[in-house]
Amino acid sequence: MYDKELEDFLNDEPVKKVEKKEIIIDNDFKKLLWDLTSDEYENLKQSLIKDGCRDALILWGNTLIDGHNRYEICKAYDIEFRTIEKHFNSRKDVLYWIDENQLSRRNLLDWQQSISRGRLSKKYKLPNDGSRGNQVGKSQNVTSQTSLAKELGVSKMTLNRDEKFVDAYDKIVNEVGKDKAVEIVAKTSKQDVLKIAQLDKDDKEKVIEKLNSRTKYKSGTSIVKEVNKEKHFEERKVERPLNIKIYNDDCRNILKDLPDNSIDCILTDPPYAIDFVSSWKAYNKEDFEDSKNEILPLLKDVCILLQQKCKKDAHLYFFSSWMSYSLFENIISEYFDISNVIIWEKNNTSLVDFDKRYGFSYEQIIFCKQKGNNERMLRNKSSRDVVHFDRIANPDHTCEKPVKLLEYFIDNSTVENELVVDCFAGTFNSMVAARNLKRSYIGIELKNEFYKKGEIK
Repeated sequence: MYDKELEDFLNDEPVKKVEKKEIIIDNDFKKLLWDLTSDEYENLKQSLIKDGCRDALILWGNTLIDGHNRYEICKAYDIEFRTIEKHFNSRKDVLYWIDENQLSRRNLLDWQQSISRGRLSKKYKLPNDGSRGNQVGKSQNVTSQTSLAKELGVSKMTLNRDEKFVDAYDKIVNEVGKDKAVEIVAKTSKQDVLKIAQLDKDDKEKVIEKLNSRTKYKSGTSIVKEVNKEKHFEERKVERPLNIKIYNDDCRNILKDLPDNSIDCILTDPPYAIDFVSSWKAYNKEDFEDSKNEILPLLKDVCILLQQKCKKDAHLYFFSSWMSYSLFENIISEYFDISNVIIWEKNNTSLVDFDKRYGFSYEQIIFCKQKGNNERMLRNKSSRDVVHFDRIANPDHTCEKPVKLLEYFIDNSTVENELVVDCFAGTFNSMVAARNLKRSYIGIELKNEFYKKGEIK
């Protein structure tokens, strides 16, 4: 269609092409120029075909420094164009002029303006070789970054931010190419670009894939977070045989022989220092004190060992009841940082004397980490501190936990083949959960009758 329009145009007014010398395209200069959108390019092409090339192409010697799109279209459609030459003392001056000239474009997007300003600002921090006084452009008398900021109508702080932004942009360009870099900066915020620049090349490619996916992300930040999270879990994967072991012993005896820094996750249900039979009738205070005096020193010994045997980024879950929580919390917090107290809502109640008290329908799980370490991520995107799992209707143990509940925590805190340890394993439902998820496991239970049930499982 456009060839016919060109033919009509040439027939109406025969012209001679006035190109006098071979024009050189310098890629370093060209990459500083902002590409037209497809619509802008099409409109320019139609205008050149219809009205000819009115604006001169600008050269430095034989090298084109402005008018690349017009030159490309004129060459393709044999349209006459003219050139004018500007004189610069150095290549650096040309680069400066291109950035300044780009800023004069009225259709620049905010991020494009930032990059052009950032490049100008960085150039003013280079040693002055005396050539700037001969620069062609409105800023030929600018002598400092402060005066440049004033001339461009922005603050010096804005120029400093622009410099960081252009550094991030250039880093992305160097690793994934200009087209993909433009796609990133056009679809994310400036702060996101700074974060994306810190990713390695493969992760930058993943960001681009997610930007083009149908999944709706709230922001570029959420994409970067997801990419980092995927990398976090990928780096933790270790190829090793799945290992399941159970012991009928005091957990302290087994823990002390484990290698230091070897446990990824503790998921355990310590004795609560009071039997749940007391929920049906008023418990004997003396019996409670006896149990407490036995259980709490045991829990302290276990915490001391776990502090040494757990990895620096390990996750630890301790089940508790409202009756024992304050006692457990005092001990556990001495050795670990408590991140959450998770409520397990059982969707039912334990048996109590309903004429005298409210039914027990929840337990607490103390979720904690090694002191000062918060590196291990949770796999689920939005883990809440209230979880809902049905209690076991006919338990083999007074405090038996459902496998699905235990799977939820194991899956959230570990990857395949990582090591889960249960110091008070009861009937070993934690072993079943770990095995289902292909995690290595060590379970320890002192009472022989419960250990026997674990052997069967």
